[in-house]
Amino acid sequence: MPRTAIVICHDETVLVASESALAKAGYTVDRAAASADLLNRLPSIQPKLIVLDLDLPGNGATDILHWIGNQRPRPALVLVSSGENLRVLREGFVVPDFQLLIKPLGQDEMSQAVSSVFRQVRQISSEG
Repeated sequence: MPRTAIVICHDETVLVASESALAKAGYTVDRAAASADLLNRLPSIQPKLIVLDLDLPGNGATDILHWIGNQRPRPALVLVSSGENLRVLREGFVVPDFQLLIKPLGQDEMSQAVSSVFRQVRQISSEG
């Protein structure tokens, strides 16, 4: 099965940086805007990695974090934010093993985040 990543974001700079970094890491990349339709599609996509913009309008990021929290195994997670919406992380979500990036960011930062989150996941998997 191919390694699939999904970038859920409305910021074009983050989309381009994410897609480039993930493609270099060998991922097939899907792009999405947060919506009820996306929550229905996620199980069929079965992403190994999700890049999620916490600055999505409405409850988009919150709904997706709930979905991620219920997955076993959980996809690796890179969260991106301008810093204004970090409250989502204080609302009781237990989503371990994520990398947080603050905008603005470029391809180098995204590449480092992708590498870092997978090192964390491998380490936890080998300990468990």
